[in-house]
Amino acid sequence: MTLGDVAELHRLIKDAQNVLVITKTGATPDDVAAVLALRRYLIAESKPNSAVIPDFDAKTYPEAAALGVTPKMTRMRQFVISVDLAKTELDSSILENRDGKLRLRLSPQEGLFSKSDIEVGHSDWRFDLVITAGAPIIESIGKSYDLYKDFFLNTKIIAIHCDSKPSPGATLSISDEEATSVHEITKSLLLY
Repeated sequence: MTLGDVAELHRLIKDAQNVLVITKTGATPDDVAAVLALRRYLIAESKPNSAVIPDFDAKTYPEAAALGVTPKMTRMRQFVISVDLAKTELDSSILENRDGKLRLRLSPQEGLFSKSDIEVGHSDWRFDLVITAGAPIIESIGKSYDLYKDFFLNTKIIAIHCDSKPSPGATLSISDEEATSVHEITKSLLLY
């Protein structure tokens, strides 16, 4: 861990719009402590963030639950339906959930909407920075990585860990071989 690493960590956090803090599947108490320290820091800095400890039990870590830490990643991206209203104005809309299908009913004031007036797609990803605590290899976060591989491959990642090797794919890999824990490294980073 160098002063350059510390400066880069703080720059990446400052530039981010929304941060995801996550650790590996089978997190140790040390990993959990690092996630909680990062979450508290980001909240104190008024930086929008979410924290995930894969498959954690709120009974085991009540402090994590109290801080809003969740066991899985949610609401990562929105499905977007765009309707061109240039030809006619919208009179009314009805959204209904029936038989396991979501239906959006649109009534134009005049004329008809056609398929060419409709576009579908996805929003941007919810987070633009990921901080991993105790997960030197991003795949070690398990199911979250499997579900959102494209997200992790295209998002800036700060990896904080005790492994001597840099984290593959990380924008910034911070480790300290002399540290006894990930929480110790995290605490040192956040106190600068």
